[in-house]
Formats: sequence, structure tokens, C-alpha cells
Amino acid sequence: MKEGWTYKKLGEVCEVISGQSPDGKSYNNEGEGTPFYQGKKEFSAKYIGEPTTWTIEETKIAIKDDILMSVRAPVGDVNFATQRICIGRGLAAIRPSNVLNKDFIFYFLLYEKKNITGKEGAVFPSINRKEIMDISISVPPLPEQQAIVSRLDSAFAQIDALKVNAEKQLQEARKLFQAELTETMKPKEGWEEKKIGDVAEYRGGIAHEQVIDDDGCYIVINSKFVATEGKVKKYSNKQLSPLYKDDIVMVLSDVPNGKTLAKCYIVEQDGIYTLNQRICAFRSKGIYTRFLYYMLNRNPHLLSYDNGENQTNLRVRNVTDCPVFYPKNLETQHSIVAHLDTFSANVKRLEELQQKTLAECDALKQAMLREVFE
Repeated sequence: MKEGWTYKKLGEVCEVISGQSPDGKSYNNEGEGTPFYQGKKEFSAKYIGEPTTWTIEETKIAIKDDILMSVRAPVGDVNFATQRICIGRGLAAIRPSNVLNKDFIFYFLLYEKKNITGKEGAVFPSINRKEIMDISISVPPLPEQQAIVSRLDSAFAQIDALKVNAEKQLQEARKLFQAELTETMKPKEGWEEKKIGDVAEYRGGIAHEQVIDDDGCYIVINSKFVATEGKVKKYSNKQLSPLYKDDIVMVLSDVPNGKTLAKCYIVEQDGIYTLNQRICAFRSKGIYTRFLYYMLNRNPHLLSYDNGENQTNLRVRNVTDCPVFYPKNLETQHSIVAHLDTFSANVKRLEELQQKTLAECDALKQAMLREVFE
């Protein structure tokens, strides 16, 4: 322990309030009653975002400047409350005493997250009120707390500015690619018009059991798999709708503003995937596969359909009847694809650079926190 710092448990210097969810019948999204947060969905870097749900039945209350901690997976994330709110079972409120700087406790909890493992519950890893209160903390005198906070605030602001700039550059690159894709795929003189069903064999998926423990035999193609280009995987005990190399899969069902509707992915391995019911597959008939992929991926005609109240969905006829335009000459198709592939590769390199920048920024923050708290 550093000289002049006092060893405490969090429960000795903070009030800890466990969340409790009101009856679901009390919820509304019209702004009636008290803002309600169930978990960390609205968390940002430091301050919780605007509410999307309210309740007319208050249970446990957090007030402005309380530190909110996620107590169910992922455990340990923290944000500040910005107003009086009702908190559900996924959150706890930590209210520092007047001998503590609230931002000092916030930064300590950011540092401590790696050690906040909680307990393994039947469904979710979690941490309870007693475990939060038992977290050990070394507390310096208040003036030193304030000096530490000032230093970290300044450094973190500069780091966050780097992250924002990296994200801005990536978004601009994505916009440029989308504009280039739109212009390149715009029908030209001599291009032929067909329906998707005329140029590609359509196949729908089938509902089937999924297992999460990786003991199943086949990787499931679902919206998260497509959105992450194969990084997020689940497994199935049965291969009811097999896929093969160069099949194109498309998301048919998405939550509003989910940004995966009509997103496509080209299958890279033969025969180990199975297709679920919210995804469809295509096999090209006479068109270069990657040209078909660029034609289908987030196609504006497909994005104009909205067939569900709670989800945005595409029906079979929406897809198979969708008009597409293409040059009949395969060499022209290959040339267009080569151009778009080069553009896409540049965007992906920028994405990799951005991810590296974000990781380095987070590592720098952790290094600064270790310097303070170790």
C-alpha cells in the first residue's frame, strides 16, 4: 500500500444498492414515470445513455452521480447515472461517501474490473451486493484523490479523442466504399435486367436446435455470423440444411436498425455449415459469384421492405422477385469485382488499423490505472 493511503473495503466507504426489477406490466416507452435501466445496454464510456424504458412502479432507485455496475454478464462494467432512475436486477448502484471523490472510485472500479469475476450462476456469471461491498480498495487523502482524477481525466480525454478520430476515419472510408459500390453497380448501357430468382438458386433455412458448448457437429449460419464475417459461431447437433463453398448467405430477419438485414456472406468452407431459418442461401446460375455477392449485399431494393412490427423481415418473394442488373460478359463482371475487391480491401485494412488503435488506447488506459492503483 502506498504511503498515506488507507486500506478499506468498498462497503465501508460506499453505499451499495442492489437493483430490483419492477413488474413488467409497469414498463412503457412513452416517458411515463421513472427512467428504468435493466442492465448495461445503454452504457457508454462514462455516462449512461438516454433511457428507452420507463416504469410507473419504482423499486430500487439510483440518483445522479451514483456509479452503476453491471452485475450480470458482462460483470463489472461501470457508468455514472445522470439523473434519478430505477435499476433492475442487472445493475447495482454504488454511492460514495463524502470522504471519497466519486471519479476516483469510478477509475478504481475500471481498474478493478479484471478482478471482479463474481460467481458462476446457473445461467449468468454474476456478482452480488456482499461481493461488491467486500472489494478491497486503498484510499489516499481527498486532495490526492482529486489530483489523481484530474490527471486521469486529462489523459483519458486525449485517448478518447484518438479513438473518436479513428472511428471517424473508418466511417468515412465505409461511406466512400458504399458510394463507389452504388455507382459501380448502377445499371449501364447493355446490362441485362433479371430477377434474383432467375440468376440464383434460392434455398431457405430450417429451425433446429443450437448448442452453445461447442460440442455440436456443425457451425450455424445466423445473423451474427454474417455480421461478423464468420467470427461469431454457434453449433448444431444436426445438419438439416447444409451449405457449401461459394454459397452466398443473406440475413432475412433483423431487429429494427440492426443493420444486418440483407447483409451477405460468402461461405468459405465446404459442407460444415448449416443454415437457420432467419437466413437464406443462393447459388449463382451463370453470374460470377462475387459479382452476385456485390449485387445482393445490402441491396437498396431489399432494404425498402418492412414486413414486421418488431423485426424487419424479408419474405421469399421479396428476395426472388427483386430486380438485378448485370453485364452479360463475364470478363466485365470479373473486372468490376476486381475493382470493388481492391476498394474493399483498403477499407478492411483501415478497420484492422482502427481495431489496433482502439486496443492500444485501451491498453494505455489500463497501464495508467495500474500506475495509480498498484
